[in-house]
Amino acid sequence: MRDCLNKVIEAIKDSDLSPLPPNREMLIRSGWTKHIGTMLDGTVVIVRQIALEHSHVLIHCSDGWDRTSQLSSLAQICLDPYFRTIDGFMALVEKDWVSFGHRFRDRCGFLGSDKWFIEKKVSPVFHQFLDATYQILYQNPTRFEYNERFLRRLLYHLYSCQYGTFLHNNDKERHDARIQERSRSVWDYFLARREMWTNEKYDPAADGADREREIDGGRVLFPRTGAAIRWWEECWGREVGEMNGSAISLPAPSLPEEGDGGGTGGGGRGASPAPGWQGGSVGGSDKGIDVEMM
Repeated sequence: MRDCLNKVIEAIKDSDLSPLPPNREMLIRSGWTKHIGTMLDGTVVIVRQIALEHSHVLIHCSDGWDRTSQLSSLAQICLDPYFRTIDGFMALVEKDWVSFGHRFRDRCGFLGSDKWFIEKKVSPVFHQFLDATYQILYQNPTRFEYNERFLRRLLYHLYSCQYGTFLHNNDKERHDARIQERSRSVWDYFLARREMWTNEKYDPAADGADREREIDGGRVLFPRTGAAIRWWEECWGREVGEMNGSAISLPAPSLPEEGDGGGTGGGGRGASPAPGWQGGSVGGSDKGIDVEMM
């Protein structure tokens, strides 16, 4: 994911200095949207197992605080309308990210320590989660109390370090640093400006009654993936239409000459930069995650 993010930045940086639009081919080759789609594919599997198959689901990855938080949070947003409200989303981030132990300091590179970059700990994991949430919101504009601006401003304050919510790696570190005494919560900022983050299209009645979760138009959302995944243009500081437009057909990868030992993992021109959803595993930035049905 670090490489994907760097490629996106490379693709859009020149458009800040010239009237040319972002490089669409470079955007596609970055693999960013493929990663978002893969994450949502995993979310759909979890949601279907719980809502339609009435199964329990165990989500686990190597460390438990990257992909686990992503998929667990996205699944809850799809399953429970409460997490599609402003208060519910705040509770979800506090529960499945802050209290669960997502290593914000490592992943965001806070405090200016070079070693986080040298050791390649920095990764846009929470950014990915917000992007995937935007995809669901865009596909279901009447089902969310919060708007796109809310997600975008939350991403801004993830890196602004103006509030103590996302500082350090876990609750113990925040307790030892007396973050609660020495700083304010980012949620104070959002709650004081609640009307700015309220979605004008929100219709609570669209979620239906409590027991309509398996009926089309009921409480449960099933995100669309594939071609339905779009660039979150506002997040990248682009105008609407600059990054989302006509599809670009990339040249097919050239086949290796017979006898050169090419194989399928060469990563040549046209190779997919992101792993897909295969065999119940969701590819991540550097770790995989399994979803087991129980």
